[in-house]
Amino acid sequence: MIIQKDGNLLTEPNINIICHQANLFHTFGAGIAAQIKKLYPKAYEADCKTVYGDKEKLGTYSLVDISTKLDSLFSEIRYVANCYTQNSMGAFADNTNYDAIEKLFTNLHSFALNNNYTIGVPHCYGSGISGGDWTKVYAIFEKIFKDSPVKLLIMKYAP
Repeated sequence: MIIQKDGNLLTEPNINIICHQANLFHTFGAGIAAQIKKLYPKAYEADCKTVYGDKEKLGTYSLVDISTKLDSLFSEIRYVANCYTQNSMGAFADNTNYDAIEKLFTNLHSFALNNNYTIGVPHCYGSGISGGDWTKVYAIFEKIFKDSPVKLLIMKYAP
């Protein structure tokens, strides 16, 4: 199930897995990645533990637990997924790898399904600084999530 919503991906309470596109070079310097680095530094630390520039990372993700304990009995389950779907760097050239997106989100979908989690992505995932084509990315999301019980929240930033 795909749901489009206005709001802030990083603070939306109904998301268990916050996804953002990551390149292979430990760069969280701009866009939502820079915000994630500031708000959830463990996500950047996890990225830095992966092999720099390794093309084998394409289509995989590093998952970081950012859950918070609300009281002694209940914890808000949340993760950040550094999604390795960007071939290289270079602003606004098409560096998005669509095969990697399909592989990664198919695997993430299974993880979310097994745990009854909701996945969140920024509106125009892979189509901002990395220069990808949102219509291609959205078609991949539809293929994976359209008829699924797993919720994919596409968050269009609204402060």
